[in-house]
Amino acid sequence: VMFCMMEYEVLTVQDFDFVNTVFRALDKAVESSGMFKYQHVSSGTTHHFVVTCPRVSRPFDLQVQNQEYPGAIYYSDMLQLGFELQHIVAELSLAASTNTHGSLGEGSPPSSAASGQHSVPMRAKDLYLQVGLSAGEAAGVVLGKCRRFYCVYGDTVNTAARMCKFSNRDSIRCSAQIGSHESLAQHCNLVSVSQGLVNIKGKG
Repeated sequence: VMFCMMEYEVLTVQDFDFVNTVFRALDKAVESSGMFKYQHVSSGTTHHFVVTCPRVSRPFDLQVQNQEYPGAIYYSDMLQLGFELQHIVAELSLAASTNTHGSLGEGSPPSSAASGQHSVPMRAKDLYLQVGLSAGEAAGVVLGKCRRFYCVYGDTVNTAARMCKFSNRDSIRCSAQIGSHESLAQHCNLVSVSQGLVNIKGKG
């Protein structure tokens, strides 16, 4: 489970347009990766979303659920996706500080998936994406009777959120199960650095 968060206060129509541009680009990257984005919540200045492995999108497919879990593959794929999402936000933030026309269109960062002209508020120049990653069991359920929605619950989701909260700019904080996995040591583009023991709310 990957938990992502960014801080950006929406005050004007220009802000709404910009946030829409950001999330359209992020959604496109998640879709292209084959992963599954199941939640997006915006509240005040905080915008967060959750990405899971493809199996979560097919909870009632017993053939898929009974297959051996390809943890090592998903670990590296999720990490690479996390860095790609951070890069997209960084590009859009850079556009805010360098685009003298105050818009995002022709000549804009290719990852932004922008079409036409989209306003880029100057406040976006300090924007960045925090990313946290955790692995483990999770329960997928359909909640409610009216306007029902599919949601994923469990300690894995909570841990990913805690990892995100403590993550640093341009890096991904992940649980020890992922960070210490032998597959990362064999990956030429990923470097895992232990942060030691950290007190996490609800975990100790």
